[in-house]
Order: sequence, then C-alpha cells, then structure tokens
Amino acid sequence: MKEFIIENGVLTEYNGKGSHAVIPNEVTAIGTSAFEECRNLISVVIPDSVTRIERSAFEACVNLETVTIPGSVKSIGDCA
Repeated sequence: MKEFIIENGVLTEYNGKGSHAVIPNEVTAIGTSAFEECRNLISVVIPDSVTRIERSAFEACVNLETVTIPGSVKSIGDCA
C-alpha cells in the first residue's frame, strides 16, 4: 500500500503509519479529508509546490502538533 495516494497532483489520501509525514514535491494540493483521523501523526511538512489545502484535510488528527505551511499556499479550506 502506498503511503501517499496522489491523483493529478492532488494528495487524496495518506496511508502512512509513522508520526511524521513529508509530502512529496509532486503534490500541488492537499485534498478534502486527505489526512482525516490519522491519529499517529504528530507533524507534517508541506512542500512549496502546494498552493491549496482543501476542507477537513487534517480533521480528527488529534495528536497533530505541527504543520509547516509554505508561503505558496494561497487557500485553506474550512476545518482544515
């Protein structure tokens, strides 16, 4: 199983089991609910290639402490 499911540049699903995620440079957007309920996740690093984070992208990530968001991100959806 792949750690990141990416469709046309959009990260649609994260299947990683680790506590730290580094999103690949090929990603241009983080899709709706892509990281939803990733309870092991503590930190996420978003590359400069990402321009938008869609709604509920990190919903119910109860242990998430840090998300590094670059200046390239121009829109962040509700409940992200």
